[in-house]
Amino acid sequence: NSNLYHQFGFRLGLSATPMSDFDDDRNRFILNAFTTDPPQFTDIEGWNGMSIDQKRQARINLLATSSSRWAFFYGLERAISDGILVPFEYVHLPYEPTEQEEEERLRLMKYWKARVADGTASPAAPAIHMARVYKKCPDKLRAFREWLSRLTVHERDRALRRALIFVDNTDYGMQVGNILFEENDVKYHTFFSGDDERVVDRFSEGKLDNLVTCHMISEGLDIESVSSIILFSSDRQRLETIQRIGRALRRNTQDPEKVAQILDFVYIQHPDEDSSDAERFRWLSEVGM
Repeated sequence: NSNLYHQFGFRLGLSATPMSDFDDDRNRFILNAFTTDPPQFTDIEGWNGMSIDQKRQARINLLATSSSRWAFFYGLERAISDGILVPFEYVHLPYEPTEQEEEERLRLMKYWKARVADGTASPAAPAIHMARVYKKCPDKLRAFREWLSRLTVHERDRALRRALIFVDNTDYGMQVGNILFEENDVKYHTFFSGDDERVVDRFSEGKLDNLVTCHMISEGLDIESVSSIILFSSDRQRLETIQRIGRALRRNTQDPEKVAQILDFVYIQHPDEDSSDAERFRWLSEVGM
């Protein structure tokens, strides 16, 4: 019940990821809980014809620049500029999906667009489900192995010394682990649902160099020494990516000159396309070094 808190004259909500890119029912619920007479995003002129990027900016503009000032935004760019978070280098590796993955992506697009047309799915459903197809792409493993082989000793140490590696599932994580095993002196461990929580403690204490995991560790982890994030799997929602890369952007009292590294995998056919990879590539390229 989003009216639960209206008995209080002043209400404050704080979140690193306040607005969903795809779920405006969720956004409306949050605004109703913390504000009085909030705006309707879908009433913004030209809303239905906007891209995901444009809708994201339109929400911010409406909330932060109106006379009512429903929300104040302090984004990654400003936090890095102000020295609250550390800067990061953005490295992207191209990969090629398989023919089967391309066919599956096309099938999902047709299926979910039909569901949207008959009113049984949200307009965001096609993009969300299509983005999931490439999360387990085997060619990312090839790109990662070849990239590691080209690194100098110093570059390899920087990439793998204190890294969180995000994958889609256990099987894929084991394949990533096999590549790390080939790097003789890299200490790593996988951490998935049901695994011993002490694995995270060992990583926090510096007894492990790398932790291969999934979304379950995106939130609630605050380890200053994490300096590298490797994104084999990224959600179409920007909020999950923010949670993940944020693990490496903490300032480190033991390394005042810290610069994080974000390694991403992208498949882009056209620079201006509205795919998950292309949108994330444009954004992180602008914010990173």
